[in-house]
Amino acid sequence: QLTAGTQYTFTMTAGTMLDPYLWLLNSSGTAIVTNDDASGLNSAITYTPTASGTYYIAADSYYHQAGIPGDDPGTYTLTMTDGGTPPPPPPGGGGPLDSITWGYTAPSVINVYFVPGGVSFDDPYDSPQGTSSWSTYEQQQAMLAFETFENVANVTFNVVTDPNQADFFMVESTDPDSSLGYWGVGGVDVSIDGTNYTQLDGHGVFYNGGQGWTTSGLQQGGYGFITLIHEIGHGMGLAHPHDTGGTSSVMSGVTSAFGDLGDFNLNQGIFTTMSYNDGWQTAPHGASPSNNYGWQGTPMAFDIAVLQALYGANMSTNTGNNTYTLFTANQPAGQNAFYSAIWDADGIDTIVNPGDQAAIIDLREAPLTYAANGGGYVSHVSGIHGGFTIAAGVVIENATGGGGTDTIIGNAVSNVLEGGGGNDSLNGGAGADILNGESIDAGFDPVAGQVFRLYQATLDRNPDTAGHQGWTAQLMNGTVSLQQAAANFVNSPEFQNTYGATTNTQFVTLLYNNVLNRNPDPAGLNSWVSQLDSGALTRAQVVLGFSESAEFVGNSAAGALNFSRAGYQADWSDDVFRIYQATLGRNPDAGGFENWTENLANGGTYLDAITGFVNSVEFQNTYGSTTNSDFVTLLYQNVLGRAPNPAELAGWSNQLDSGALTRAEVVRGFAQSAEFQLASAPALEAWMRAQGGDRLAGGSGDNILFGGIGADTFVFDTADSGTQTIADMEAWDTVEIAGSSFANVNALIASLTQDGGDVVLNDNGTTIRFEDTTISDFDTDMFVFV
Repeated sequence: QLTAGTQYTFTMTAGTMLDPYLWLLNSSGTAIVTNDDASGLNSAITYTPTASGTYYIAADSYYHQAGIPGDDPGTYTLTMTDGGTPPPPPPGGGGPLDSITWGYTAPSVINVYFVPGGVSFDDPYDSPQGTSSWSTYEQQQAMLAFETFENVANVTFNVVTDPNQADFFMVESTDPDSSLGYWGVGGVDVSIDGTNYTQLDGHGVFYNGGQGWTTSGLQQGGYGFITLIHEIGHGMGLAHPHDTGGTSSVMSGVTSAFGDLGDFNLNQGIFTTMSYNDGWQTAPHGASPSNNYGWQGTPMAFDIAVLQALYGANMSTNTGNNTYTLFTANQPAGQNAFYSAIWDADGIDTIVNPGDQAAIIDLREAPLTYAANGGGYVSHVSGIHGGFTIAAGVVIENATGGGGTDTIIGNAVSNVLEGGGGNDSLNGGAGADILNGESIDAGFDPVAGQVFRLYQATLDRNPDTAGHQGWTAQLMNGTVSLQQAAANFVNSPEFQNTYGATTNTQFVTLLYNNVLNRNPDPAGLNSWVSQLDSGALTRAQVVLGFSESAEFVGNSAAGALNFSRAGYQADWSDDVFRIYQATLGRNPDAGGFENWTENLANGGTYLDAITGFVNSVEFQNTYGSTTNSDFVTLLYQNVLGRAPNPAELAGWSNQLDSGALTRAEVVRGFAQSAEFQLASAPALEAWMRAQGGDRLAGGSGDNILFGGIGADTFVFDTADSGTQTIADMEAWDTVEIAGSSFANVNALIASLTQDGGDVVLNDNGTTIRFEDTTISDFDTDMFVFV
């Protein structure tokens, strides 16, 4: 099993055999790459898969491949090493990295000396200059700039107070001729008050009156801060993309330093801090209008690739499960918004939009090529001058949208994409993805998923709502533990009535059947049964061993989404629509619909919701203080479109007059009647579609798509391989298919097959599974060919 984005090396070393020959094959047995001689006659393959899954290594001999008569018997050794995230491609080959590679490498440990104020500084590039003192704050920000280089490459910067120990000098100049600043790259002689210092590894000169050299401008994201990281970039071996500093070339298409972004608009700060076109010049909202925010605040993707080729990648940076939060304001409290390139060495990581503005979140790494987005794909909130690109070799697995209309794009690994509020567009790309058009309730959903899996493992069914919510509440408030809950399920009357008094062998077998959908293998059966027989494990512990296994958590993820908070909210859509129709005689307003479905998903009762409508100001203003007879009459008009006959009126009115029924219970009887459900279905579908919904495209791989509340569009291309599972197909949702093999939608529907509780569509090699549906649920307006 190989993981996408991870570099692997396989070697085949001869023992007594003569000439090894190595194959790497995909899960279908198709050769991906072969190798004959990597080291002498020994073979080696280095490979970074773009998709996680099963791969095979085949050991062979050159004699066999070349058709040479005879065999190549003997021994050999196979090895596999996990090299982690592969290094970025080195400069060379005429790509954009060549244009910013100076051809100089600084020491990996660098001592930095801040030249004091009030002295005369002289170097070969300018006439002698007066200096001012670095304030504590200015020196702090300069070291923060150095730290951005330490974060991505194997370099270290130390402050020294003796210039004779220094590798880099940092000079704050009072001379306006030095403009913003400049850097003397390696091997330069300088003097301070006439004392010479020869062959420095570098020195930076910064004008203390230059653009952005202010308290706010020197914050990360300000214009003064980009002067720091730009000049330090020269010191570390980076060149301008618009000229031929050192041995660098000129970036393709660039003919001038300012305003010329070159081919594919790559000559700008969002891709390399060495550009003179700082920030994101081509942003939909333009470049930053301020010296204080909205510029690049780190080395960017092109810069990081060259730095790591020179010094090696810092693989200790961001190794945990990190969350990268998008800016939602240009100057949030104590900060300036800025653009940064994410360097993340390990962990399961997430980019988050925490606000209600629309955002683009793109998890693809920078390809480092002459192409659109060759320097990275920008994640940002609409109108905000800050965001992220992702450096080459970095894998960010997950993305979470906010309350606005977000666009979220996955990468080649298995992603979890959450749209949050708003009508979002989610595209999983390659990999086995979960696309959730709504938000995950971090308190409720994980616990609700555990309860869902207990029902599946022990009772082999979906939960009933009351039971599921009851057990979830008890687990959340600590009334019972998960193990106690499992024991209660095993000892429940339903379990006993279904399975009877089971032996340990029978008990383990039913868990294999319910959870893994197969009979146990002898070794697995014996292992579990022996632990039960010996008392090492209880039945509740064995249940949890199955229900909380990584395999079952993954396999049951689609079903669990329908029992998430968002799943419950979507489930109440038709009920709330009919309450509006029955009590107020109108379609819902969007805000009220959202609030009432959310209230019910959070545990509110249906009868309480109806009571809220009947007691509402709108109801009173529309109908006034109604008698029971008047109340029944208006329900007939709103729900059935006619007046009641005398017997109907008397029957309902008498039950209200006697207290046998409340008004809420009467409304429930009308709103939930089969007649009204059927009659109101077209209006419900039309209204839901008018509200819009999320757009979810799974891409290739085995993906799970959950739209949640709203009229969602599930997008598929039959050119993409894998099985697509739609967790919550509703009558108002749409399936959009490119490359369909069917002549028309009627032919497609005729091909649908029922597989247990799911409906399955096979189209041109692509499989779409609709969970918890029947063929009769589908109509021609639910499918679109493109």
